Amino acid sequence: MKKILATVAAILALFVMTVSPAMAAEEAVGLFPACYGIGSGLDGAPYFEVELFVDSARGKVTGEGEIFQAVNPPLDIQTKLLGSYGIANVIQAIGYPDIDWPPQAGTGPVTQSNVELLMLLSKDNQSGEAIYGYRREEFGDFEFVGPVPATSVPCFK
Repeated sequence: MKKILATVAAILALFVMTVSPAMAAEEAVGLFPACYGIGSGLDGAPYFEVELFVDSARGKVTGEGEIFQAVNPPLDIQTKLLGSYGIANVIQAIGYPDIDWPPQAGTGPVTQSNVELLMLLSKDNQSGEAIYGYRREEFGDFEFVGPVPATSVPCFK
């Protein structure tokens, strides 16, 4: 998924150079990258990095995220995110584990979601608050975090 996002980012480089993400978000038109760091900032607290492409014309978001936490045992959950971008700058997304499945092998296995995200952003999309949940195990219960601050970070480091 990271290779696909990097390719899309390269294709959109001209767009990003001519229209800044903040300007595109403020005008709420077109396709723009939106990346956030979500967490309280406290030592040992979970942190959620989100890299999204927002299609404001269609009200959709797609991207990926990673939740990590420096505890024993460590938390490292990677997810593909799909969701919506709506009125009042609300992003709602569901994440699924990234599974390498060969195209010739058919439709692939059915997997349960491993992340849920609800984020309310400021008018300029630069900050806000988020509530998210994650599963440590495929059939485990969701553990929810939030509300915690969400802050815009540089995309595609």
